[in-house]
This record gives sequence, structure tokens and C-alpha cells, in this order.
Amino acid sequence: MEEKRALRGAGYIRVSTADQATRGLSLEAQEAEIRRYAAAEGIELLDIYVDRGITARKRLDRRDGFCQLMAAVDAERIDIVIVLRLDRWFRNVYDYHRMMAEHLLPHHVDWCAVKEQYNTKTTNGRLMINLRLSIAEQECDTDGDRIRDIQDSLIRRGQWPFGSAPSGYRIVNKRLEKDPDTQAHWEFFFDHLLTNGSIRAATIAMNERFGTSYEYTHTQKMTKRPLYKGEYRDVPGFCPAYLTEAQWDRLQYLTSKNLRTSTTPEGLVYLFSGLLICGDCGRRLVSQTTRTNYGAGVYYSYRCPLANLNRRCPNNKTLSERKIERHLLDWLDEHLAGYIAEYEVQRSRKDAAQPDNTAAIRAKQERVKELFINSLIDIQEYRDRMDELESKILPPPEEEPGPDIENLRRLLHSDSLAIYSTLDRAEQRAFWRGIIKTISVYRGIILDPPVFL
Repeated sequence: MEEKRALRGAGYIRVSTADQATRGLSLEAQEAEIRRYAAAEGIELLDIYVDRGITARKRLDRRDGFCQLMAAVDAERIDIVIVLRLDRWFRNVYDYHRMMAEHLLPHHVDWCAVKEQYNTKTTNGRLMINLRLSIAEQECDTDGDRIRDIQDSLIRRGQWPFGSAPSGYRIVNKRLEKDPDTQAHWEFFFDHLLTNGSIRAATIAMNERFGTSYEYTHTQKMTKRPLYKGEYRDVPGFCPAYLTEAQWDRLQYLTSKNLRTSTTPEGLVYLFSGLLICGDCGRRLVSQTTRTNYGAGVYYSYRCPLANLNRRCPNNKTLSERKIERHLLDWLDEHLAGYIAEYEVQRSRKDAAQPDNTAAIRAKQERVKELFINSLIDIQEYRDRMDELESKILPPPEEEPGPDIENLRRLLHSDSLAIYSTLDRAEQRAFWRGIIKTISVYRGIILDPPVFL
């Protein structure tokens, strides 16, 4: 008679950071219990899959040990999965039933818990599993709410609720302050980025300057964190800022519009990539190069990406970079002074059209207060007259975003235009991105003036 083959088993153990220090649920303790159980039940334990420092609510595809276990299940290398307790495996109903439906049931793999008894074959047994999972899920949610409440309380008091500090900071008495060892790195990075508009270029320049090895993905995430303007979870002034509010707004514009260095593998630099807007469809023009055979090297130009894509845009004109450059230099030389003067006139007209009457109303309210203090009017009349005066205060005019006139005035009175031709292409690109937001182009015609930052 043929001898019955032993069940092929695999163990799964998991600990979160908190579990390692409490309740005796260390990896070693779980493994010892699983091996003891397998030996007692005659199960051939082929492997034990481990997730260290992983909470039960973490997404399943981010648990490396769990994913390896499911791969073994799908390959039909095991017959049964052994865990210490159900909550070592799952703490919510959805993940459990998804795992059963996608992996265990199709491959006829069972599971068991060393410290608990479950029967997946009966309705009552499956109900007990769902109840235990629901209770575990509720415990996780309660713990999460408690942790978030504690964190929110610390944050409102200006205290950093985590164990490690973000780049550029250090923790002193539970508060963030600029790290003197790296402060210069990030001040240089943000200054370079605001000047040139390229996260990658700023990262490379910082690494070359300070001998560091920061990665692009890391610096890219930093540009999205309000922490670097001193704000955290809508708490302003939470920590010392690397950026002013105006610099933060400009940084968000640069990164949202993807104003990056546009280069080819040969290292070609485009002066206006990301700045040119199609006057027909509103898309950003794309840059392109053509190598010439006449000794001129490379011909730089820009075109609408939709013009040749099913002819979805009528703007099929290709615009020479040299033409754009010449046009802008001539416009700045001839019209910048007039542009600044006209803007200031329009601004003063707006201010004059709606004067601020707050001081005059406050003075009248003071006189009403004196009447009340001297018992010349009663409390009801006092309140009515104060409310009436308050309603007459004119709201301040809404500030429309406009150009940085001081920046343009400095450009006007500097020698930047005179020395422009001596700059290399990267410096010329930085020059344009330092003053211009967008340039509208309509079928080969540059619409001026440009929109200034």
C-alpha cells in the first residue's frame, strides 16, 4: 500500500514595531511555535515567510514576505499555510476574502492558526472568522485614531511627532530646527531651482557643490512639501522656513508646469522649453532640433504637438528659437520701460477707484463709543449704530496676480541685456525662466508682451 504523502507546509510570521516589544510576538517566538506545531502534526515545513516591522493594515502588495508566500501558493508548491494567530496574517475582512478567492481556493490550499481554532468548512466557522477579523479591524482603526489624535495635538503645539527629521532639519526638544550640517545644501538647492526652474539641474549642482549624493526623486518630493515654507498640516509657522510664501508659490508654478531642462542625449539645451503656449489650442510647444550640413551645427525650433497629430490643431508653423530670442531681446530693449510705467499707472488707478475708508469708519465708531460711555445713547442704539458703520467699511480690492515689477525694474536698470550674448546657453535659459512665465505664439507670430513672473 502506497504511503500517504505528508502535507507540504509554509509558515507566515509578521511583526509590527510595536508587536516586537509587547505580547511576546517576536519573530523568533512565532517561528518556534510554528515549527513545533508542524512537527506535531506531521507537516513538512518547507519555508517560513517573514514580514518585519509591517503593520497588518499595510497593502498586501507591499508585504514582501506575503507576496513570496502567495507566489509559492500559485506555483502549487505548498498544501497548507501556518500562522500563529489570524491577526498575524490579516486584520480586515476584505483582504482575507480577496486572498482566499485569488490564491488559496483556486489551488486548494488550506490554512491554520497555531493558537486558535477555526473551521472554514462550515457556515458558523466562516462567521467566526469574519467576526474576529472585524474586531481586529476595529482595534486597528481605534489605535490609528488614537495615534492621529496624539500626533495632531503635538503638531498644534509645534512639536514634531515622528522619530526622524525631514531633510534639512534636526529635532531639538521635540521641535524642528534647521540642521547646520545640511542647511547650506538646501538653501543652495532652492535658490538654484527658483533661478533655473529645473529640479534635476538643481540636484546635480548641489551634489557637485557639496559632494553629496541626493537623488532626484527625493528632491522632487521635497518641492511638494509645505514644510519648507514653515507649514505642516495647515499649521503655519510650524518650523523655520527655507522659502517665503512668494518663493513657495513660484516654486509650485515651476514644478507644476514641468519647467525642466530639456536636453537630448548630446546635452542640447533649449532656451524656451515649457514657456511657449500655442495660441490656438493652449498646449505647450515642444522643442526639436535639426542638424544642418552647412557648418551651422544645430537648428533649434518649437512646434505645437497637436499640429501633426491627426491635425487636431491648425497651428502647424514651426518657430525658430533664434527668431523668438531676437524678438524678446528687442521687445525688452524698446518696450520694458513703457510696460513698467503703464502697469504702475493701471495699479494706481485701481487703488484710487476703491479707497480704503477703514480709518474714517473706525474714528466714527470711537465717537459712538464715547456717546455710549457718557450715557447719551442706550446699549441697543450703540449696537445698531456700530453695526451700521461696520457694514460701510469697503472691502479691500481683490489682489490679482501680476508680474514682479521690482524684478523687472532691476532688469531694466542692470546690464543684463548688454551681457546676454556672453552667457552660455544654460545661463541664457536661466535668464528667460527668471523673468518670463509664458509666451503666446499664434501660427508663427509671437504675441507680446510676454506674461512676466
